[in-house]
Amino acid sequence: MGRRAGGFLLADTLSAFLIALMILPLCTYCITAFSPLLDPEMTVQDETGAQQLRRMIALSSDIQVSDSEIDLVYRQKEMRLHLSGENVILTPGTQYCFTEVDDCSFYLDGKVIRMVLERENETVEKVLGVLP
Repeated sequence: MGRRAGGFLLADTLSAFLIALMILPLCTYCITAFSPLLDPEMTVQDETGAQQLRRMIALSSDIQVSDSEIDLVYRQKEMRLHLSGENVILTPGTQYCFTEVDDCSFYLDGKVIRMVLERENETVEKVLGVLP
């Protein structure tokens, strides 16, 4: 009994299906093993946000620092950096700088602007800039 030209036999289809079923658990194991590497670390996002704020503060004027916010003038626009819910945002508009934050405070150390972030019982302090 010969094969038909251009067609599949039932045995070919079943063997391909069996091979796919044997490879599927291996693929799902690899995906779950590497999934932590696919999630970006919060520290990387924090450093990106801090770098953006450092640049903005360096180019700003009329900077005023209080415990809960920083007011500044950037490109002739009055802006405010403050904690809103669980996010540190820059307004007007809504530019998220840091997310999933439990508490945030700002202070001056001489002329250095510092920010303290609290997240899941961990405290991180970042330098945002220097007053002129």
